[in-house]
Amino acid sequence: IIIGWQYLKKQKQLLSIIKWGAVFFIVWAWWYIYILKSKLIGNPVMVKIYFVISVLVGLIVVIQLGIKYWEKINRPENLFLIGALFWGVIYMILLPVYTAPDEDVHFVASYDYSSRMLGEEGLSKDGKVLVRSIDNGYQELLPGKEMMNSFYSLLGTEEKEWSLEESKSRYPYSTSRNTSLLNYFFQAIGITIGRIFDLNFPLLSIMGRLTNLMAYICLVYMAIKNIPIGKWTIYVISQFPMVLELSSSYSYDVINIGMVFLFISVIFKYIHMSKQLSIIDWIKIVLLGICTVVIKGMYMPILLLIFLIPSHKKEIKKEIKKEKIGRLLVISIVVVITMLINKNLVGHISGVTSGMDIEIGHTNSRSIYSVLFDPFDLICLIGNTIVVQSDSILLSVIGQKLSWRIADILPVYLIIGFIFLLVYTFYATIDEKNGIHKREKILSMVVMILCTGLATMSMLLVNTPVESQSVVGVQGRYLLPFMPLMAVCMCNSTLKKESNYRTDYLMLGCSFLNMIGVCYILQYILNN
Repeated sequence: IIIGWQYLKKQKQLLSIIKWGAVFFIVWAWWYIYILKSKLIGNPVMVKIYFVISVLVGLIVVIQLGIKYWEKINRPENLFLIGALFWGVIYMILLPVYTAPDEDVHFVASYDYSSRMLGEEGLSKDGKVLVRSIDNGYQELLPGKEMMNSFYSLLGTEEKEWSLEESKSRYPYSTSRNTSLLNYFFQAIGITIGRIFDLNFPLLSIMGRLTNLMAYICLVYMAIKNIPIGKWTIYVISQFPMVLELSSSYSYDVINIGMVFLFISVIFKYIHMSKQLSIIDWIKIVLLGICTVVIKGMYMPILLLIFLIPSHKKEIKKEIKKEKIGRLLVISIVVVITMLINKNLVGHISGVTSGMDIEIGHTNSRSIYSVLFDPFDLICLIGNTIVVQSDSILLSVIGQKLSWRIADILPVYLIIGFIFLLVYTFYATIDEKNGIHKREKILSMVVMILCTGLATMSMLLVNTPVESQSVVGVQGRYLLPFMPLMAVCMCNSTLKKESNYRTDYLMLGCSFLNMIGVCYILQYILNN
């Protein structure tokens, strides 16, 4: 080896691959030998799961090292494809169906949508979703050894005769009939494929999750490719354990995250274009805006970014005024169409309680009228929420609490590691000729504050009992969609360009932290 080393090409790159590979291998081996090995003994299902995950972790590390040091691929959107796909599948295996927050509800809604795709009614006379009897017995929500054994032992089962019956889920009613097409469309495609090919329940549930993951990856890939600043910020956010858990589940939050990312990227692409926008461009903005806010109305303030698109007729005041009116009209069109499509949004604003809300016990919450007539109570609620929940909300942005938020699965030092990587991505800017203007930073900050406020208000109206002293249900994942705007607010033209990043630190750092996170999740499962 010593003699042949001098004849090898790319010696420096190969040395970097060996050093990084050794670090990953040593840490993974240490976790296995000293923590996981004794707990895996006597559990053949968990041994197989651990073997599959070990192979996937090894593959992603080898691929990332190869494309970074050997092939020297630096485009963040291409690197994102590999990271999101592999880590998404790993989290999908570790946290089976129903373990993500409210995933059983999302599964039932997706199933109903799938029935309509197949030309079936999908609901019983009582309004409950009809599912195959073979999909109706498994209702475990919390990951543990027994749960993993019971789920994965069904993988090898052969199909038997089945009939349609009412869902036994916690909430057997569909939420898909009052929401937009995008909320459950992609998950329903996977379920439909599973039903057409008569797959068993585990395979069917995996198909729905997989199609949701693929849709999310496509949206974020386009977002990273289009945005002129914050490419690596989006990359790091996409590697958060919270995002990876959601992306590999039935939650429509990931589609919402991907759509908001894409909207932000397209708007900032147009902001820094040298030519004036055409009618086709504005139609694209309207359609993209509708697709973005129709999933969750709390992100409507993001439409205000349209006002940052520069006018190319500065010398004519009347034309500038017309352009501003036109942009206001664009936002109004998006808002009106969104309210027409998403009926739940109108209900939340008006305080009207639906039949399903009565069934699931959301009748003791506030209405917007009570909030407006008692602003002091609102101030106290928000203040108490900040004091009591701010630390848990911050940690849950990254994903300290996974799987129904029942425990601090991931340690604080791991969360801090992701925060360091995120902050590092802020130290960059685009070309100085097209630098970020102060108005872009100010409006981006305003949009983030407004979106946070609407998310809090939404939880106040829908999820918070009247007697509660703080807002119930506010979670860090609601802050994820608009986080790329932080890169706009923090950038500085005197600091390094994005092309000068140590992208190996960002890509491999995210994978290293996720590898450790996977070890902690495995430990949690084996201890329960």
